[in-house]
Amino acid sequence: MVRKVNGLQKKALDLYKQFIKMSYTKPEANQAKFRLYSHQLFYKNFHKINRKDFTTIEHLLRFGEKKLALLNNESVKNINL
Repeated sequence: MVRKVNGLQKKALDLYKQFIKMSYTKPEANQAKFRLYSHQLFYKNFHKINRKDFTTIEHLLRFGEKKLALLNNESVKNINL
């Protein structure tokens, strides 16, 4: 049986998709680094956070949105992991 996703989970998935799309706007040689960074950013705390800890989830979503805005800047060409 598959669980339904709630609103915050949908926002997190949408944000992850935006990070992946952003990686394709970067130079081809560095796209894999951006995708790996996105994966690490989202899955670092994946098993540590309770699904019902809305305050922490909302905080991480705001952090992710700010990070995405920073990385979307055209002057950002590479990322160090």
